[in-house]
Amino acid sequence: MWSQAPSKTIGSILEIGSAAGGAYGFMNNSGLIDLSDYTGLEISQVGHEYTKKKYPSAKWEQVDVTQYELNRSYDYVFERIAIHHMPDPLSIIDRFSKKTNKSFSTHFVSCLNGDTISDLSIARYRHPNGDYVFFDIINVFEVIEILHQNGFNRISLFHGPLHEKIYHDSLAHQYISPDIDLKKRFVARCYVFATKSNDDSPLKITPVYAKT
Repeated sequence: MWSQAPSKTIGSILEIGSAAGGAYGFMNNSGLIDLSDYTGLEISQVGHEYTKKKYPSAKWEQVDVTQYELNRSYDYVFERIAIHHMPDPLSIIDRFSKKTNKSFSTHFVSCLNGDTISDLSIARYRHPNGDYVFFDIINVFEVIEILHQNGFNRISLFHGPLHEKIYHDSLAHQYISPDIDLKKRFVARCYVFATKSNDDSPLKITPVYAKT
């Protein structure tokens, strides 16, 4: 018996933090996703110019996502460790998920206890040139609350094992204040995938926790 080939996923797609277009390239090679309405947002001019040249059939915009206002909605919106480097990540998740019709996915460093941290004096990355970049630690339950308020009632998440050591040296590449207890907060990497069902059924959360 011949197996039926999987049908393509069809719909508009928005990627937050498209970098060099790796996600688009992967989906394009898979042949499983219709990419005729694909938009990638990236602040880096290098990344923006690269994706425009390599994948000219998609729409690429060089923008600061923290200041970007969407003028349309998308069926699918996703990001991978992009919002994690921006100030006030919860407001960005709120703004973009409000413009999402079907599914929203995000990947970030999270915590199970304590409020979201988005403060350069508390947690940050340091580039070799001395510039600081946000190292947000986002409370996953705050993310779930925002997504539910914006109409998502099917939420799956993976909260990984405890994050590897982060240094208290203010000149280190990755710094966190000694006042932050990683174990007490249970800081880890987290994936959240949220969808909207076609009915008014109550919120369903499918969690997967991994501890070491």
